[in-house]
Parts: sequence; structure tokens; C-alpha cells
Amino acid sequence: MGFALLPPDLLEKKFTPVIERLLTSIQQTADVYNQTYAPQLEDLITSMQKATDGTNVQTAQISRLRQILDAAAKAAQSLEEHLTMWRTKDEERVATVDRELELLRRTLAIVREEAEQNGQLLTKLSREAEAELGAVHTHRQALEAELATSRKLVSEMHASLVSMASLVVEKLNGS
Repeated sequence: MGFALLPPDLLEKKFTPVIERLLTSIQQTADVYNQTYAPQLEDLITSMQKATDGTNVQTAQISRLRQILDAAAKAAQSLEEHLTMWRTKDEERVATVDRELELLRRTLAIVREEAEQNGQLLTKLSREAEAELGAVHTHRQALEAELATSRKLVSEMHASLVSMASLVVEKLNGS
């Protein structure tokens, strides 16, 4: 309807050549696009597809790496907990050993003190025993001397008694 109002020679002389040039220009642009830009666009699409595929692979690898890192973090935390527990147990053992060593030191000091006191007591007892032994030895020598004297006297008395008994028997027989 809008073209009916226009004069036909205007359409033929002005509008048709412009349209034909426009179509020629569009065809040339399409040809340039098909020759130049279409292969580049296909290369770009292929490259983008490869990049997307690579990104998907990387995403999968990153996801797997994240899982590995999570597992490693859990293992590290578990290891830290175990080490803390061992450290705590070691500290408790060290504290126990320190208490036992202190008790042993005290006991050793008491034993040394008692040993020293016992040593002094034994030294004193040894001296007293030596003195008593000396007294016993002296007393024994005196007893042995007394015994020897008593034996001699008993022997002399025995001889005197035998002599006297013989004399009494003679006097009784001879009288």
C-alpha cells in the first residue's frame, strides 16, 4: 500500500538501483563473511568447544583435587589429634616419672641418712664390741690363769689328801 502512492519511475530509477546495490553489498558482505569470517568463526567455535572440554576436564580435576585436599585435611586433623593425645600422654608420663624420680631422690636421701646413722651406730658398736672383746680376752686370760692355779692347787690338795689318807691308814694299821 505504501508503494502504490509512489510514482513508478521513482521506484524503478531510484529505489530499484539502491535496492540492487544494497543486495549486491549484502551479497558481497555475505561472501566476505563466508570466506573470511565463517572459517574463523568455526575455528573460534572449535577452539571454544575445546576450551570448554578442557575446562570440564579441569573442573573434574579440580573437584578430584578438592576431594583429595579434603581427605588430606581430615587426615592431618586426625594426625594432629593423635599427636596431641600422644603429647598429652607423654607429658603425663613425664610428670609421673618426675614425681617418681623426686620420690626416689627423697627415699635415697632418707636411705643415705639412715645408712650414715647406721654406719655411725655400727662403728660405735664395733668399737664397743672391740672393747668388750678385749675385756673378754683379758678376763679369759685371767680365768685361764685362775684355772691353772686352781688345777695346781687341786692337784696339790689331792696329793696332800692322798698323803694324809695314806698316813691315816698307816696309823690305823700300825697302831
